[in-house]
Amino acid sequence: ASRFRGWQAGAREHRACLVARELFFMEGKWAGEGHVLLNFMAPVQYKEETEFKVIRTEPVLVINIQQYTKHAETGAPMHAENGFFKIFPGPSDRKVEAMYSHPFSLNEFEFGTFNPVDAETGGPKMVLEANEEKHFQRAAVPTDDVSKAKLVTGLRREYFLDKDGKLNYNVYLAVGQGGQPLKHHLVCKLSRVE
Repeated sequence: ASRFRGWQAGAREHRACLVARELFFMEGKWAGEGHVLLNFMAPVQYKEETEFKVIRTEPVLVINIQQYTKHAETGAPMHAENGFFKIFPGPSDRKVEAMYSHPFSLNEFEFGTFNPVDAETGGPKMVLEANEEKHFQRAAVPTDDVSKAKLVTGLRREYFLDKDGKLNYNVYLAVGQGGQPLKHHLVCKLSRVE
């Protein structure tokens, strides 16, 4: 009987993993190129490698993300992000929570939706937003030159698969005091490498 229960648990876990892979279109390793668009910097092209790993499938889908970028021409490291997505069960427009950590002493907490069949793109799409001060946690590090740091006050991320199976994302960013509007910051297209 205990062997049968073990098999049942294994079968349930296998089914949950298949469902997770069906629902979470970003799982795997991706690589490609993007552009920094915001006007406080000259446009910069970058190369990116990102990995999305399913960590857990029940009671919610938990995904780890690790992302690295480098300058497209010089190969110099530019940025890295690490974090997690939690996708909650539901028939469509599933609720999502996300947390990202950045190497410049910032953690961001985003909330949004995941839709396996988005009306706009015809495929899966996830949209995340952080638009309140409490969504951004800044470390008070004595060595930081806070006077030069840009104050992030809003962020929106949109991930979707295009008709060619490429992972696309757009990031919109608001910086500075006084409720500045979101501006298109990053655009990137990635191909699955694993």
